[in-house]
Amino acid sequence: MDIFFIRHAEASVYTEPLSKKDTNHTVLTENGQHQACITAQRIKHLSPTRLLASSQQRAVETAKHINKVLNVDLEIKDELIEQERGPLFNNVKSRDLKDKFPEEWNNWQSGSPDYSPPGGESTGKFLSRVEKVLAGIENESGTIIVVTHFGFIQGVVCRVLEIPFRFNMPLIFEETSITHMRSKNCQRI
Repeated sequence: MDIFFIRHAEASVYTEPLSKKDTNHTVLTENGQHQACITAQRIKHLSPTRLLASSQQRAVETAKHINKVLNVDLEIKDELIEQERGPLFNNVKSRDLKDKFPEEWNNWQSGSPDYSPPGGESTGKFLSRVEKVLAGIENESGTIIVVTHFGFIQGVVCRVLEIPFRFNMPLIFEETSITHMRSKNCQRI
């Protein structure tokens, strides 16, 4: 069984969550729309059995571009959203958090599973969500495409490699990057 985790395309707005009813609001930049189309072409040979996407708008839009090419049902899953960063961090891009909120940033980077950004989701709760998603799909057969976010993919990689999770790790998952996980008989390879 193969799972391909795709980070969403370039987005212009990071003020999530957007209303799920606001389907006319586009958050992907023009470049992001182009990235999503190219990614769809790159993976069309995979013939996936499932296409899953985070319910956050930037992932949904990316998945819709992919779905046009793959023609497989799109399943929107709240469990695939990025770690909830809380109102203090929500309107700030990740690369700017350290400078704008140094104390909170350092606490977040401590690795404590109990710490959560003010009003946000604890790292432990977030990683439990990642683990639950993986447990639910890694024993299926076929190929699954999952359109999600940087932090979620990082959580998957840390879990598979059995290394501690930190938000600011030297792992890079650019927009529309593809991370491939192969699972066979419940074994990580």
